[in-house]
Amino acid sequence: LTRLRMTCRSYLLPGALLAGGVATFTSLAAPTPTERVLPNLSSGTPPADPLPQLRVNRPSAAEMAARPRVHPYLFFDASSRVQLRDRARTEPFRGLSERVRTLAEDCLKRSIPPLAKDFGDIAPFLPDGSYNPEFLRHNSDDFYDQAYIVSEVIPALGFAYQLAGDRRFGEVGREWLLNFARREKLVREKKAADFPAGYAAFGMALGYDWLWELLSEPERRQVQLSLVGLARPIVAAAAALLREPAPERLRGNLGNNHRTRTHGLFGLTPLALLYEYPEAAEWLDLEIQLHRDRLYPSAWAPNGEHLDGRDHFESSLGDPMPFVVALRQLGGENLFDDPNLASRFRGISHGYLYGLEFRVEARPEAIGRG
Repeated sequence: LTRLRMTCRSYLLPGALLAGGVATFTSLAAPTPTERVLPNLSSGTPPADPLPQLRVNRPSAAEMAARPRVHPYLFFDASSRVQLRDRARTEPFRGLSERVRTLAEDCLKRSIPPLAKDFGDIAPFLPDGSYNPEFLRHNSDDFYDQAYIVSEVIPALGFAYQLAGDRRFGEVGREWLLNFARREKLVREKKAADFPAGYAAFGMALGYDWLWELLSEPERRQVQLSLVGLARPIVAAAAALLREPAPERLRGNLGNNHRTRTHGLFGLTPLALLYEYPEAAEWLDLEIQLHRDRLYPSAWAPNGEHLDGRDHFESSLGDPMPFVVALRQLGGENLFDDPNLASRFRGISHGYLYGLEFRVEARPEAIGRG
């Protein structure tokens, strides 16, 4: 698993070159006068910028759903797929596409994990602080690690199928997707609104979008129901956070990587189901409000500092971004240009690692070209 994670990171990290939409990087030049007087998130001083009031989404998810689309559509559609494949024949995209294909070839050799077992009663650490060997022996069979595998193998195969048109990738990806969709349980109950659920939903939502054309109607319904099962606890958690009467008191919790990453990863699910499952529009509205008005203003200071800047930095920056890019791609709000968020997203790529089909260009104030 560690090797796979490192492999996926090393193959997919060039986000600027695989940018979705127009990839830009806001300048990291000298801070503005306002930034100089704002306390850092890690200083222990309460933030000088209060959380905004919850806003109505413009457009609403229902308005977005009124313009039906056919998969794939999260980051490209059947029409732009032609440009994607053409672009992959020239540098620098040719080298990147070869790396994606190499990763997919590696995923073809992997065996689908057996049904996960709950080893939550085994302590991960011994009294001396070292890892418990018994815990390590079972770790790869646990729901947590299988969720990471789902989030990496299924999208890798699905995207390679879309990119290369190679049915081998599509058929094996479909087999993985349906195998997990048919499982009665994908996460432990106490983690149903945390990382494992987010990563499982992320992998299956991307797989559904990219492998949809290979699925029969009953198979599509099977995947939809599996995603719905993953969605309900996460959506309930989002609604509870939005009902909080004094969200300022929860700012450390709201900006924590468990919230931003879990909901950021999950955000692709209501987008992937938006035109087929009516309830998804309600979920999407909740997630947009949660991200825009609670999570992002809590995780990022106006000067771009990140709450988890000393830990989980890479994943904290990367995991929430696919949702923002796909939302913009589908005609939803462009959170990158939101007045309350634009300065917070300084230095963050406005693209996504699977968006090989889109152009990369810098705005005048950008620090360089990807």
